[in-house]
Amino acid sequence: MNYLELLEKNILEKKTLKIELNSTIYTKSTILKSTYKFTDKVYIYITSNEENQFIIYFTPKDTFLIDSLSGEFMNELLDQELRSTINKETSKIRDIIVTRALLSGQNNE
Repeated sequence: MNYLELLEKNILEKKTLKIELNSTIYTKSTILKSTYKFTDKVYIYITSNEENQFIIYFTPKDTFLIDSLSGEFMNELLDQELRSTINKETSKIRDIIVTRALLSGQNNE
């Protein structure tokens, strides 16, 4: 039995959570940042398919209850996507502020 078959078997036995995400909505970077937050609680396996979907498998470590993980993960995914959007929207002004701060420090020397 290969690893994916084992994960699918665990899903049937309620030991693994499977989430499928559309790659046109969520970026790979956002998914990786979101899943990383849960590595202390679950083992994570990420793959993709032909239909532009990321498939994420969460298998709990020790006695972690997987029941609430789906909602927690989706909230974290939204949070990371929003952070990425804000970062893109404010990058120019952030660069200007940093440049001015560095230049003003040079004038004082």
